[in-house]
Amino acid sequence: MKRATSRIDEATGDLKEALAILREVLAKSDGNNFVIGFIYVELGELALDKHSPTEALRYFESAMKHWHGIYGKGDMADNEWVATTYGFMARCHKANGNNKLAEENKQKCMDIYQKIKVNPEKQ
Repeated sequence: MKRATSRIDEATGDLKEALAILREVLAKSDGNNFVIGFIYVELGELALDKHSPTEALRYFESAMKHWHGIYGKGDMADNEWVATTYGFMARCHKANGNNKLAEENKQKCMDIYQKIKVNPEKQ
């Protein structure tokens, strides 16, 4: 809601506070958590809203670490969360002038979405 009303800094602060609480609560686990990955994606989107692609990229890379920790890096990782995060990372690289990395991440995103389309049970 705060993002929709252009209260981006307030939304970012709220998410960072939630992230700190979750990290503390989950410190005894393996460190990979869906909610934390989701918060990183949201923080990345907020950073993109502020036209901060370098900051956003750090958040998306952190989210990807959680996705790989949860889903692995093989066929199990072929899901919408991983694909979407690659898409966001492509946007960040493109905005930063890293066209090669932008294209690589865009292709990963598209490849996964194609697999999901062919095998919808992977969603």
